[in-house]
Amino acid sequence: MIAHNGSLVTMKNFDSIIPVSDEGLYPIRTVSEVSGVNSITLRAWERRYGLFKPKRTPKGHRLYSEKDIKLIHQVLELLAKGVSIGRVAKALKEEHTVTNLLPTGSESVSSKELTSNQWGEHQETLLNRINTYDILQLEIFHHELLSHYGTETISENLIRPTLETLSNRARQLQSLSGDYHFYRTFLLHRIGGLFLNLTIQNIGEKILLIPVDSEQDDVELLLYSMFLLKQGYQVVILGCGVSFDAIPMALSASSAEGLMLYSEANTSNQVTTNSFHTLVSSLKIPVFIKGQFSEHQEKGLQESGLLILPTACKKQIAMIDKNLNKVTK
Repeated sequence: MIAHNGSLVTMKNFDSIIPVSDEGLYPIRTVSEVSGVNSITLRAWERRYGLFKPKRTPKGHRLYSEKDIKLIHQVLELLAKGVSIGRVAKALKEEHTVTNLLPTGSESVSSKELTSNQWGEHQETLLNRINTYDILQLEIFHHELLSHYGTETISENLIRPTLETLSNRARQLQSLSGDYHFYRTFLLHRIGGLFLNLTIQNIGEKILLIPVDSEQDDVELLLYSMFLLKQGYQVVILGCGVSFDAIPMALSASSAEGLMLYSEANTSNQVTTNSFHTLVSSLKIPVFIKGQFSEHQEKGLQESGLLILPTACKKQIAMIDKNLNKVTK
């Protein structure tokens, strides 16, 4: 569901794409653009899980049918809901309906299925892949884990610890800083692709996400955006340095139903309440703020009319749902 000839492509207007063959078949590059799944992952799903069997041109190039593409979108929906690619493949082989395959109870995958030592081993593997600057191996490695675990689980147990390790190494020895910047750039592209795909699919309430801190980490902002997207919200990210004066116009233009101010834990001491009261009082939508604050800061933020999100993820979603519903119902 990415751009094709400059316009967004969904299953509803897929007929606007001209197939490469008279049989109505599409090459892998077109399928990748339409679905948002890169070619490497499509080939892996075919080889390892047998999700589909594309036809071949005389030169051996893969050709996919519309049925294949619809199946890819179903798989993406299930992955976003926490179903592993292995379970999806098994259901298909047993001729089950994939849209009914939703995680329940003990079937859903969680970080508890791996011990801290096992996550540590994954971190070592990831660091070795980063050290070789091999993008293909990095992509394969992330695909494997993201196929079995949710983005939040991978972020908490693998991505953030690895970034912290690389950052510490870079501070100790400048010559190692290349590893840190290489991996951050990879993540921006990797998570950015997932962000785009989910953003196009979601039809829930729209949230405008703005970093409070002047030097917000783009990776952290994307990771939190993915958390919101997995709950079904639409997310529009405005980058750092946005003036508060520009927010009302951006909210109006985007038709957002909520505003989220995001502050990193290690930079939350930069947060001031001087401009918050004026901003909140001028808006008719809920204004949330995510971060870690001192008691003094929390008091000032609450007096400004901001809704401070709790630390626990489930409580965050409950608060967002409650306040957005007041607006949308």
